[in-house]
Amino acid sequence: MPGARNGEQRVEVIRSIYEAFNVRDIDTVVELTHPDIVIRPLRTQSAATITGRDAFRAWLENGVAAGRTHRYEVATVHELADGAVILAGKMVEHETSFEIVGVHHLKDGLSWRVAMYFSDEQTLRRLRLLAEDGWPADDV
Repeated sequence: MPGARNGEQRVEVIRSIYEAFNVRDIDTVVELTHPDIVIRPLRTQSAATITGRDAFRAWLENGVAAGRTHRYEVATVHELADGAVILAGKMVEHETSFEIVGVHHLKDGLSWRVAMYFSDEQTLRRLRLLAEDGWPADDV
């Protein structure tokens, strides 16, 4: 799967990252990321941008060591016309859940630039996934 080129493969790389994360398979998560990965996590998880595979691995391992048990329930994953892959779903921990959207850009078939957002209406509009009238944007 690393080195995914077409849309279906790119979507599968992103879906696989979340599946591996949910079972805390850190090796697989890191393997599916580009060496120069840059991640902007949800602001509840970290105030800082994470840069590089080693820093990403350390961040994941620190989360496991701290006892974080959240998981992602993926509702949809699709590729946009510009090649970005959008994942929408929920981040769930215990009885609490938040709807989220992850915007993933791939390089060399690996996750390279990632930004995570809460998926409230304002955020969806900023990502152009929701039109001003409240309907899904036509170009998605």
